[in-house]
Amino acid sequence: MATEAQQQEEAFQPEVPEQEQEEDVAQLQGEERSEKNEGMEEHAPDGDGGGDVTGGGGSEALDQEGKPPTPPKDDPNHGHVKEDAVSPSSQEPQAANDAAPSIPQSTPTTSAPDTPREGVPYTPRQRTDSQSTTATTATSATRSTARSTRSSMVFVVAALESIAASKDARKRKALQDSTQRALSAIRTAQGDANQLNPEVLFEPLNLATEAPTAAVVTTALDCIGKLISYSYFSTPPPGSEPQQQRPPLIERAIDTICDCFQGEATPAEVQMQIIKSLLAAILNDKIVVHGAGLLKSVRQTYNIFLLSKSSANQQIAQGTLTQMVNTVFERVKMRLASKAMRMNSSKSSLVGTNGSADPAHNNGETEPPTANSGYDSPTATEPETPAEERGQPKMTLAALESRKSFDDAKITDSAPTTVSRAKRVHPAKQPSRTASGNDIPTITVQGEGSEAPSEDDEEDEIYAKDAYLVFRAMCKLSTKALRPEDAVDNKSQGMRSKLLSLHIIHTLIFNHPTIFISPHSTIRNASSVPAQFTQAIKQYLLPVLARNASSSAHRVFEVSAEIFALMVRYLRSMLKMEIEVCFREIYFPILEKRVAPGWQKSYIIQHIFERVASDPKALVEIYLNYDCGKGMDNIYQRVIEHTSRAAGQPVSVTGTQQQAYSEKTAAQHAGLNDWREKGTLPPSLATANMGTSAAIEADRIYQDFPPEYALKMQSLECLVETLRSMVNWAEQGVTETTASSLQPEGEARMSVDDLRESTDTRGEPNGTLSLDGGPVPDAPPMAAVAEDDPAELERVKQNKTALNNAIKQFNYKPKKGIKLLISDGFIPSTDPTDIARFMLNNDRINKKSLGEFLGEGDEESIKIMHAFVDLMDFNRTRFVDALRRFLQSFRLPGEAQKIDRLMLKFAERYLAGNPAAFANADTAYVLSYSVIMLNTDQHSAQVKVRMTPEDFIKNNRGINDSADLPDDYLRGIYEEITHNEIVLDTERETAANLGFAAQQPPAGGLVSALANVGRDLQREAYAQASDEMSSRTELLFKNLLRAQKRNASSTGGDAAGGKGRYLTASSFKHVGPMFEQTWMSFLTALSGSAQETQNLETVRLAMEGQQKAIRTACLFDLEDPRQAFVQSMAKATKLDNISEMKVKNVEALKVLLSIAWTEGNLLKESWTHILTCISQLDRLQLISSGVEENAVPDMLRSSTPVGSTTQTNGTTLHRKSAQLPRGRPGSRAHPSPAITQPEIAAEAQNASMVRVVDRIFTNTATLSGPAIVHFVRALTQVSWQEIQSSGSSESPRTYSLQKLVEISGYNMRRVRFEWTKIWEVLGAHFVEVGCHSNTHVVYFALDSLRQLSMRFMELEELPGFKFQKDFLKPFEVILGSSRLVGVKDMVLRCLMQMIQARGEMIRSGWRTMFGVFTVAAREENEGVVGLAFENVTQVYQERFGSVISQGAFADLVVCLTEFSKNRRFQKKSLQAIETLRSSVPKLHVRASERSHVVHAVVIAVARRTTSLLLLWVIDLP
Repeated sequence: MATEAQQQEEAFQPEVPEQEQEEDVAQLQGEERSEKNEGMEEHAPDGDGGGDVTGGGGSEALDQEGKPPTPPKDDPNHGHVKEDAVSPSSQEPQAANDAAPSIPQSTPTTSAPDTPREGVPYTPRQRTDSQSTTATTATSATRSTARSTRSSMVFVVAALESIAASKDARKRKALQDSTQRALSAIRTAQGDANQLNPEVLFEPLNLATEAPTAAVVTTALDCIGKLISYSYFSTPPPGSEPQQQRPPLIERAIDTICDCFQGEATPAEVQMQIIKSLLAAILNDKIVVHGAGLLKSVRQTYNIFLLSKSSANQQIAQGTLTQMVNTVFERVKMRLASKAMRMNSSKSSLVGTNGSADPAHNNGETEPPTANSGYDSPTATEPETPAEERGQPKMTLAALESRKSFDDAKITDSAPTTVSRAKRVHPAKQPSRTASGNDIPTITVQGEGSEAPSEDDEEDEIYAKDAYLVFRAMCKLSTKALRPEDAVDNKSQGMRSKLLSLHIIHTLIFNHPTIFISPHSTIRNASSVPAQFTQAIKQYLLPVLARNASSSAHRVFEVSAEIFALMVRYLRSMLKMEIEVCFREIYFPILEKRVAPGWQKSYIIQHIFERVASDPKALVEIYLNYDCGKGMDNIYQRVIEHTSRAAGQPVSVTGTQQQAYSEKTAAQHAGLNDWREKGTLPPSLATANMGTSAAIEADRIYQDFPPEYALKMQSLECLVETLRSMVNWAEQGVTETTASSLQPEGEARMSVDDLRESTDTRGEPNGTLSLDGGPVPDAPPMAAVAEDDPAELERVKQNKTALNNAIKQFNYKPKKGIKLLISDGFIPSTDPTDIARFMLNNDRINKKSLGEFLGEGDEESIKIMHAFVDLMDFNRTRFVDALRRFLQSFRLPGEAQKIDRLMLKFAERYLAGNPAAFANADTAYVLSYSVIMLNTDQHSAQVKVRMTPEDFIKNNRGINDSADLPDDYLRGIYEEITHNEIVLDTERETAANLGFAAQQPPAGGLVSALANVGRDLQREAYAQASDEMSSRTELLFKNLLRAQKRNASSTGGDAAGGKGRYLTASSFKHVGPMFEQTWMSFLTALSGSAQETQNLETVRLAMEGQQKAIRTACLFDLEDPRQAFVQSMAKATKLDNISEMKVKNVEALKVLLSIAWTEGNLLKESWTHILTCISQLDRLQLISSGVEENAVPDMLRSSTPVGSTTQTNGTTLHRKSAQLPRGRPGSRAHPSPAITQPEIAAEAQNASMVRVVDRIFTNTATLSGPAIVHFVRALTQVSWQEIQSSGSSESPRTYSLQKLVEISGYNMRRVRFEWTKIWEVLGAHFVEVGCHSNTHVVYFALDSLRQLSMRFMELEELPGFKFQKDFLKPFEVILGSSRLVGVKDMVLRCLMQMIQARGEMIRSGWRTMFGVFTVAAREENEGVVGLAFENVTQVYQERFGSVISQGAFADLVVCLTEFSKNRRFQKKSLQAIETLRSSVPKLHVRASERSHVVHAVVIAVARRTTSLLLLWVIDLP
């Protein structure tokens, strides 16, 4: 057990040689300076023997309690203090030389003097620091009053007396004497701690911790912890002189506490006291411990957690360790806030003095490093000094690649223990300082030619190094490999160690994201070049994911996934490439593998994909940076496709299982202490709380319901959450666009920035606070932010899509694909080398298609194949390795001639790179063929008798120019091929994803079968696949870091560009292309889920998703998605088959009606589906109220003769099986038996349902001009469907026709321009209906047309317009087209009623009316002719003046002429002639008034008639 603890300590041990450790000490001493003590302005209290203040404002050197230290008496160790003691203050020179009665005086220096005590002045000096101690300043709140000068020593006396009375003290004289000296000193000082030497008190306590009695050790540790809490051990012994170099007292105190833990045999009470004392040392904000002391405390607490047998102590140690590291990071956060304030102040001063701010401090922040810039690139605040000027060797590319991404050679775990206290004096008052020691040279902080970092910056560096060291240690611990037995045992030390370190990493990122994302959070490398904190720790964080993200251990995988989710949430702008690697190499492959555990897939979708989906900004940025990035994987598209595929899988589940899943989900959401969402303490990792088996723990999660069902539901929730985020982002953009037109440009832009912050603020109630007090976005623009140009990004995306389509074409037909690639410019030219280079470097090329193409025998294919092989470099490569690499680039075709051509070229190329390998190319050719045959022989399941090594050697005799190849060489090839098959990696991965284990040659027969009994081969195969994923991911991370360093070196520190450039989302226009790319996946999953389940919660969730999808399609005018989703919703209502309607179908209907209400302006052609459902709902309401079902025909099931077809909306519908039995006439009214569920009938007749429908029609008055036209067109189509389906019945359906009249009334106030377009649709529909064979339909249509006309005539028409003429035109068409006398009579009577009621308002309508009467004059029915002539006569007698004034007299004359020409009814003909004759006097009367008008009218009449009777009319007197 102790060995395991020693292994865990390795993460805390230094990684560099001793020389570098000394350099580290020198660097720290050069960076960390002492400051003056807090409370210098405070006077010493009475009774302490202090003298007057001298030297201009100096005061006594006070300890943390405000009490001056007392010189020791007979202190044997006082000589070391000058070099080793820790400064008790943060801004006052060390009080190591405080005067004592026995110390001679010395001449004061110019530095700030200390206040002498007992009349003897101190000898002030510039303080020095030793190798093991560095005093630094720390920012703290200014204290307004001095603390009490005395503190109770009761607890110390009690502890010493208890120790003195123990048996251990009586047995050990040194302990007894030391205890008595301490008690005597306390009595002499009368309990005043300031008069005591800390060494005197520490000595007995230190000796007591070595006692074998647990009670004595516990007492000593308790007292040490309390003294540390009171900051007592931070004060050096007064008046001591340096004699020997010793660690500071605080470090020795921590060492003493840590040494008390002797492994698992340590008593539980001692372990508890160790934890308490170490926590007191770390949490002390008065004297902050840094460096080795901090890491020792963390390490020992970690060891107690691992080795303690007490579950209580384990749990307390876990909580204590979490509190420690959180405290370290919280202090860094406070320092960052202070740094931001300083930089803002600096910017203000620069603006005030120079008129403009330093560019490096724009907006109060330094220029942030780019997303993938080198770790060693300087920030704008401190330009990098060239290596030559610093006297360092010039950095070469080779040297750069050999270095770490962040050179932390001088940031070691053995960094000296440092303490810091609150500062009181402004740094400007301090002299120029250096750090020195006995054994190290003096190092000046300020270098030549560069600006020295300020004291505050030095202190910031100390705190940042603490955070860096702690985080690095946890990363190293979490990457330790688990033994096989530990991987399945949650109680093992290895598993608990890994889990604790992973949880701490998660906690730090979750609770302190500011440290990782702030541009002020920097740390210096070995070259003193600042790097952003995330870039510095990236080299340790990435292996954490690589080695744990694919783990088969449930808890390890869980915490790793949470860490990755936090990376996406906070660090995506700085880890763009790394996030893509994780998605592509770990999480997507897991979802693709059939043998992957269900809990892994569920966790990926629920806790990674859904987290991304819930953050609109993150979701859009993933699309912009990956799907729209050249050469990047389509992360967003693949996330949606994988999630949709999981949501669409059919799962058999019972109602009980559904209820169990719902209860489990509700319990998870109700949890208030979920460490994933709340950032609370992680779950207890004590052995008592850990399950025995990770596999059993994973399986226990799904004991009440199938894991496939949980995956399905989580995927559905993820899809809906994605659509919610897309709608939120799009709606904000639409709102901003609208608001920007009303605001000044600056204000509008500000509102965009405000609304573009991520909406995910789960960490804190009001979001994470930034350094200046404002909220921090989840993904700050740390990278070089590119312009968010939707048009340019869409062009890039289209180009990427075109490339994918061309590659698909190549995979289907290679030659056509090459032509397309060349025409689209993806291949520069038709040169074989260009074509071959594209094929070789593109991973998306299908290897099988490529192999078939390269093996073709035509001249062009051969040239491309030769160029393809020539691009490969086989220099100094083993033959099998070269052949394996060659066959990895394509799949070997099956035709022998094709293989022959490929092997010939390979042999030539291999020998060109390795001329001494074989005698000639024939040898390589024959051997390559032989190796391929051996590979097939050894790994094909169809081969029963396999080749032996001797057979292989025999087959290759004499192939090397009639000589033999060495037997050992051939035997080595045989062994390598036997144990490592030559197979395409893509085929291996595909087989693994499908759950097919690698084919092993059958050997051993029964023995082999018995050996596999009890083994879970599938689980072992997946564990092996997980290890391969981990190794591949880690290798990709290393290559990525190496490439980023090369890029940073070649671009002078700027690695942003190309793939590294990070785009920050700001435009809402990206949502449209995002949805257009994936809408089919959404539709398949959502509609399928709603269709196959009866669970109302699931149905509502799926319906919400479809509603959001329709909203998105409407916002961006995507016709195909909108039509598809609305049609899917309409089908989900089941209104076309009411006998099968269920409650879920009613839910679909409600959602559809809600969509009609909210999206009316944007539905366009989709109105047809919605209005069809409304019509069907009316039918359902009629049937539910007692009307016979056959009396209300289904408009979608037209009652045409059996076997006939009807054409509706361009679709031929066969009605043979759609006939419904007709009910007997006179049957009593009751709901139709077709409605089997009473609740459906009740829902259909619900008043709220009726109100929703009515509101849809009344809301048409608010629709836009184009929208109302679409609505009317759709309603006319539905109306015609109704009439067609019920046209043969006595009571045809005219619901929609009636609604047309209603909405016309609601929209009467629209402008004429809009009404003209509306009437183009309405008029055509009324003509079509008016010509129907069913008189009931025609009569209703004519009456409706009459009502509308009456309403239109209420609106005054100005001269020169012809709207009345247009809306009355249907009467003329109907009268001329209909063969029914009743219809014609109805038309005439409608016109007569309009003339009687609105005659004075008729303007251009006279011409249409006379046109109707003219058509009626040609009829053969006397009644029609007589009624028409009666109307004309009435108009002539009563409205003649109006007719003349509106220019319709010519139409009147033509109409009367037509009557006069009717030979069938001569009486009416004569009456018409008489009417024409009588019109002359009327014209003569008006001629005197308006002769020019009359003449014009007569001329017009003469031109329009051929009757000779008009010659008489023209002869005016």
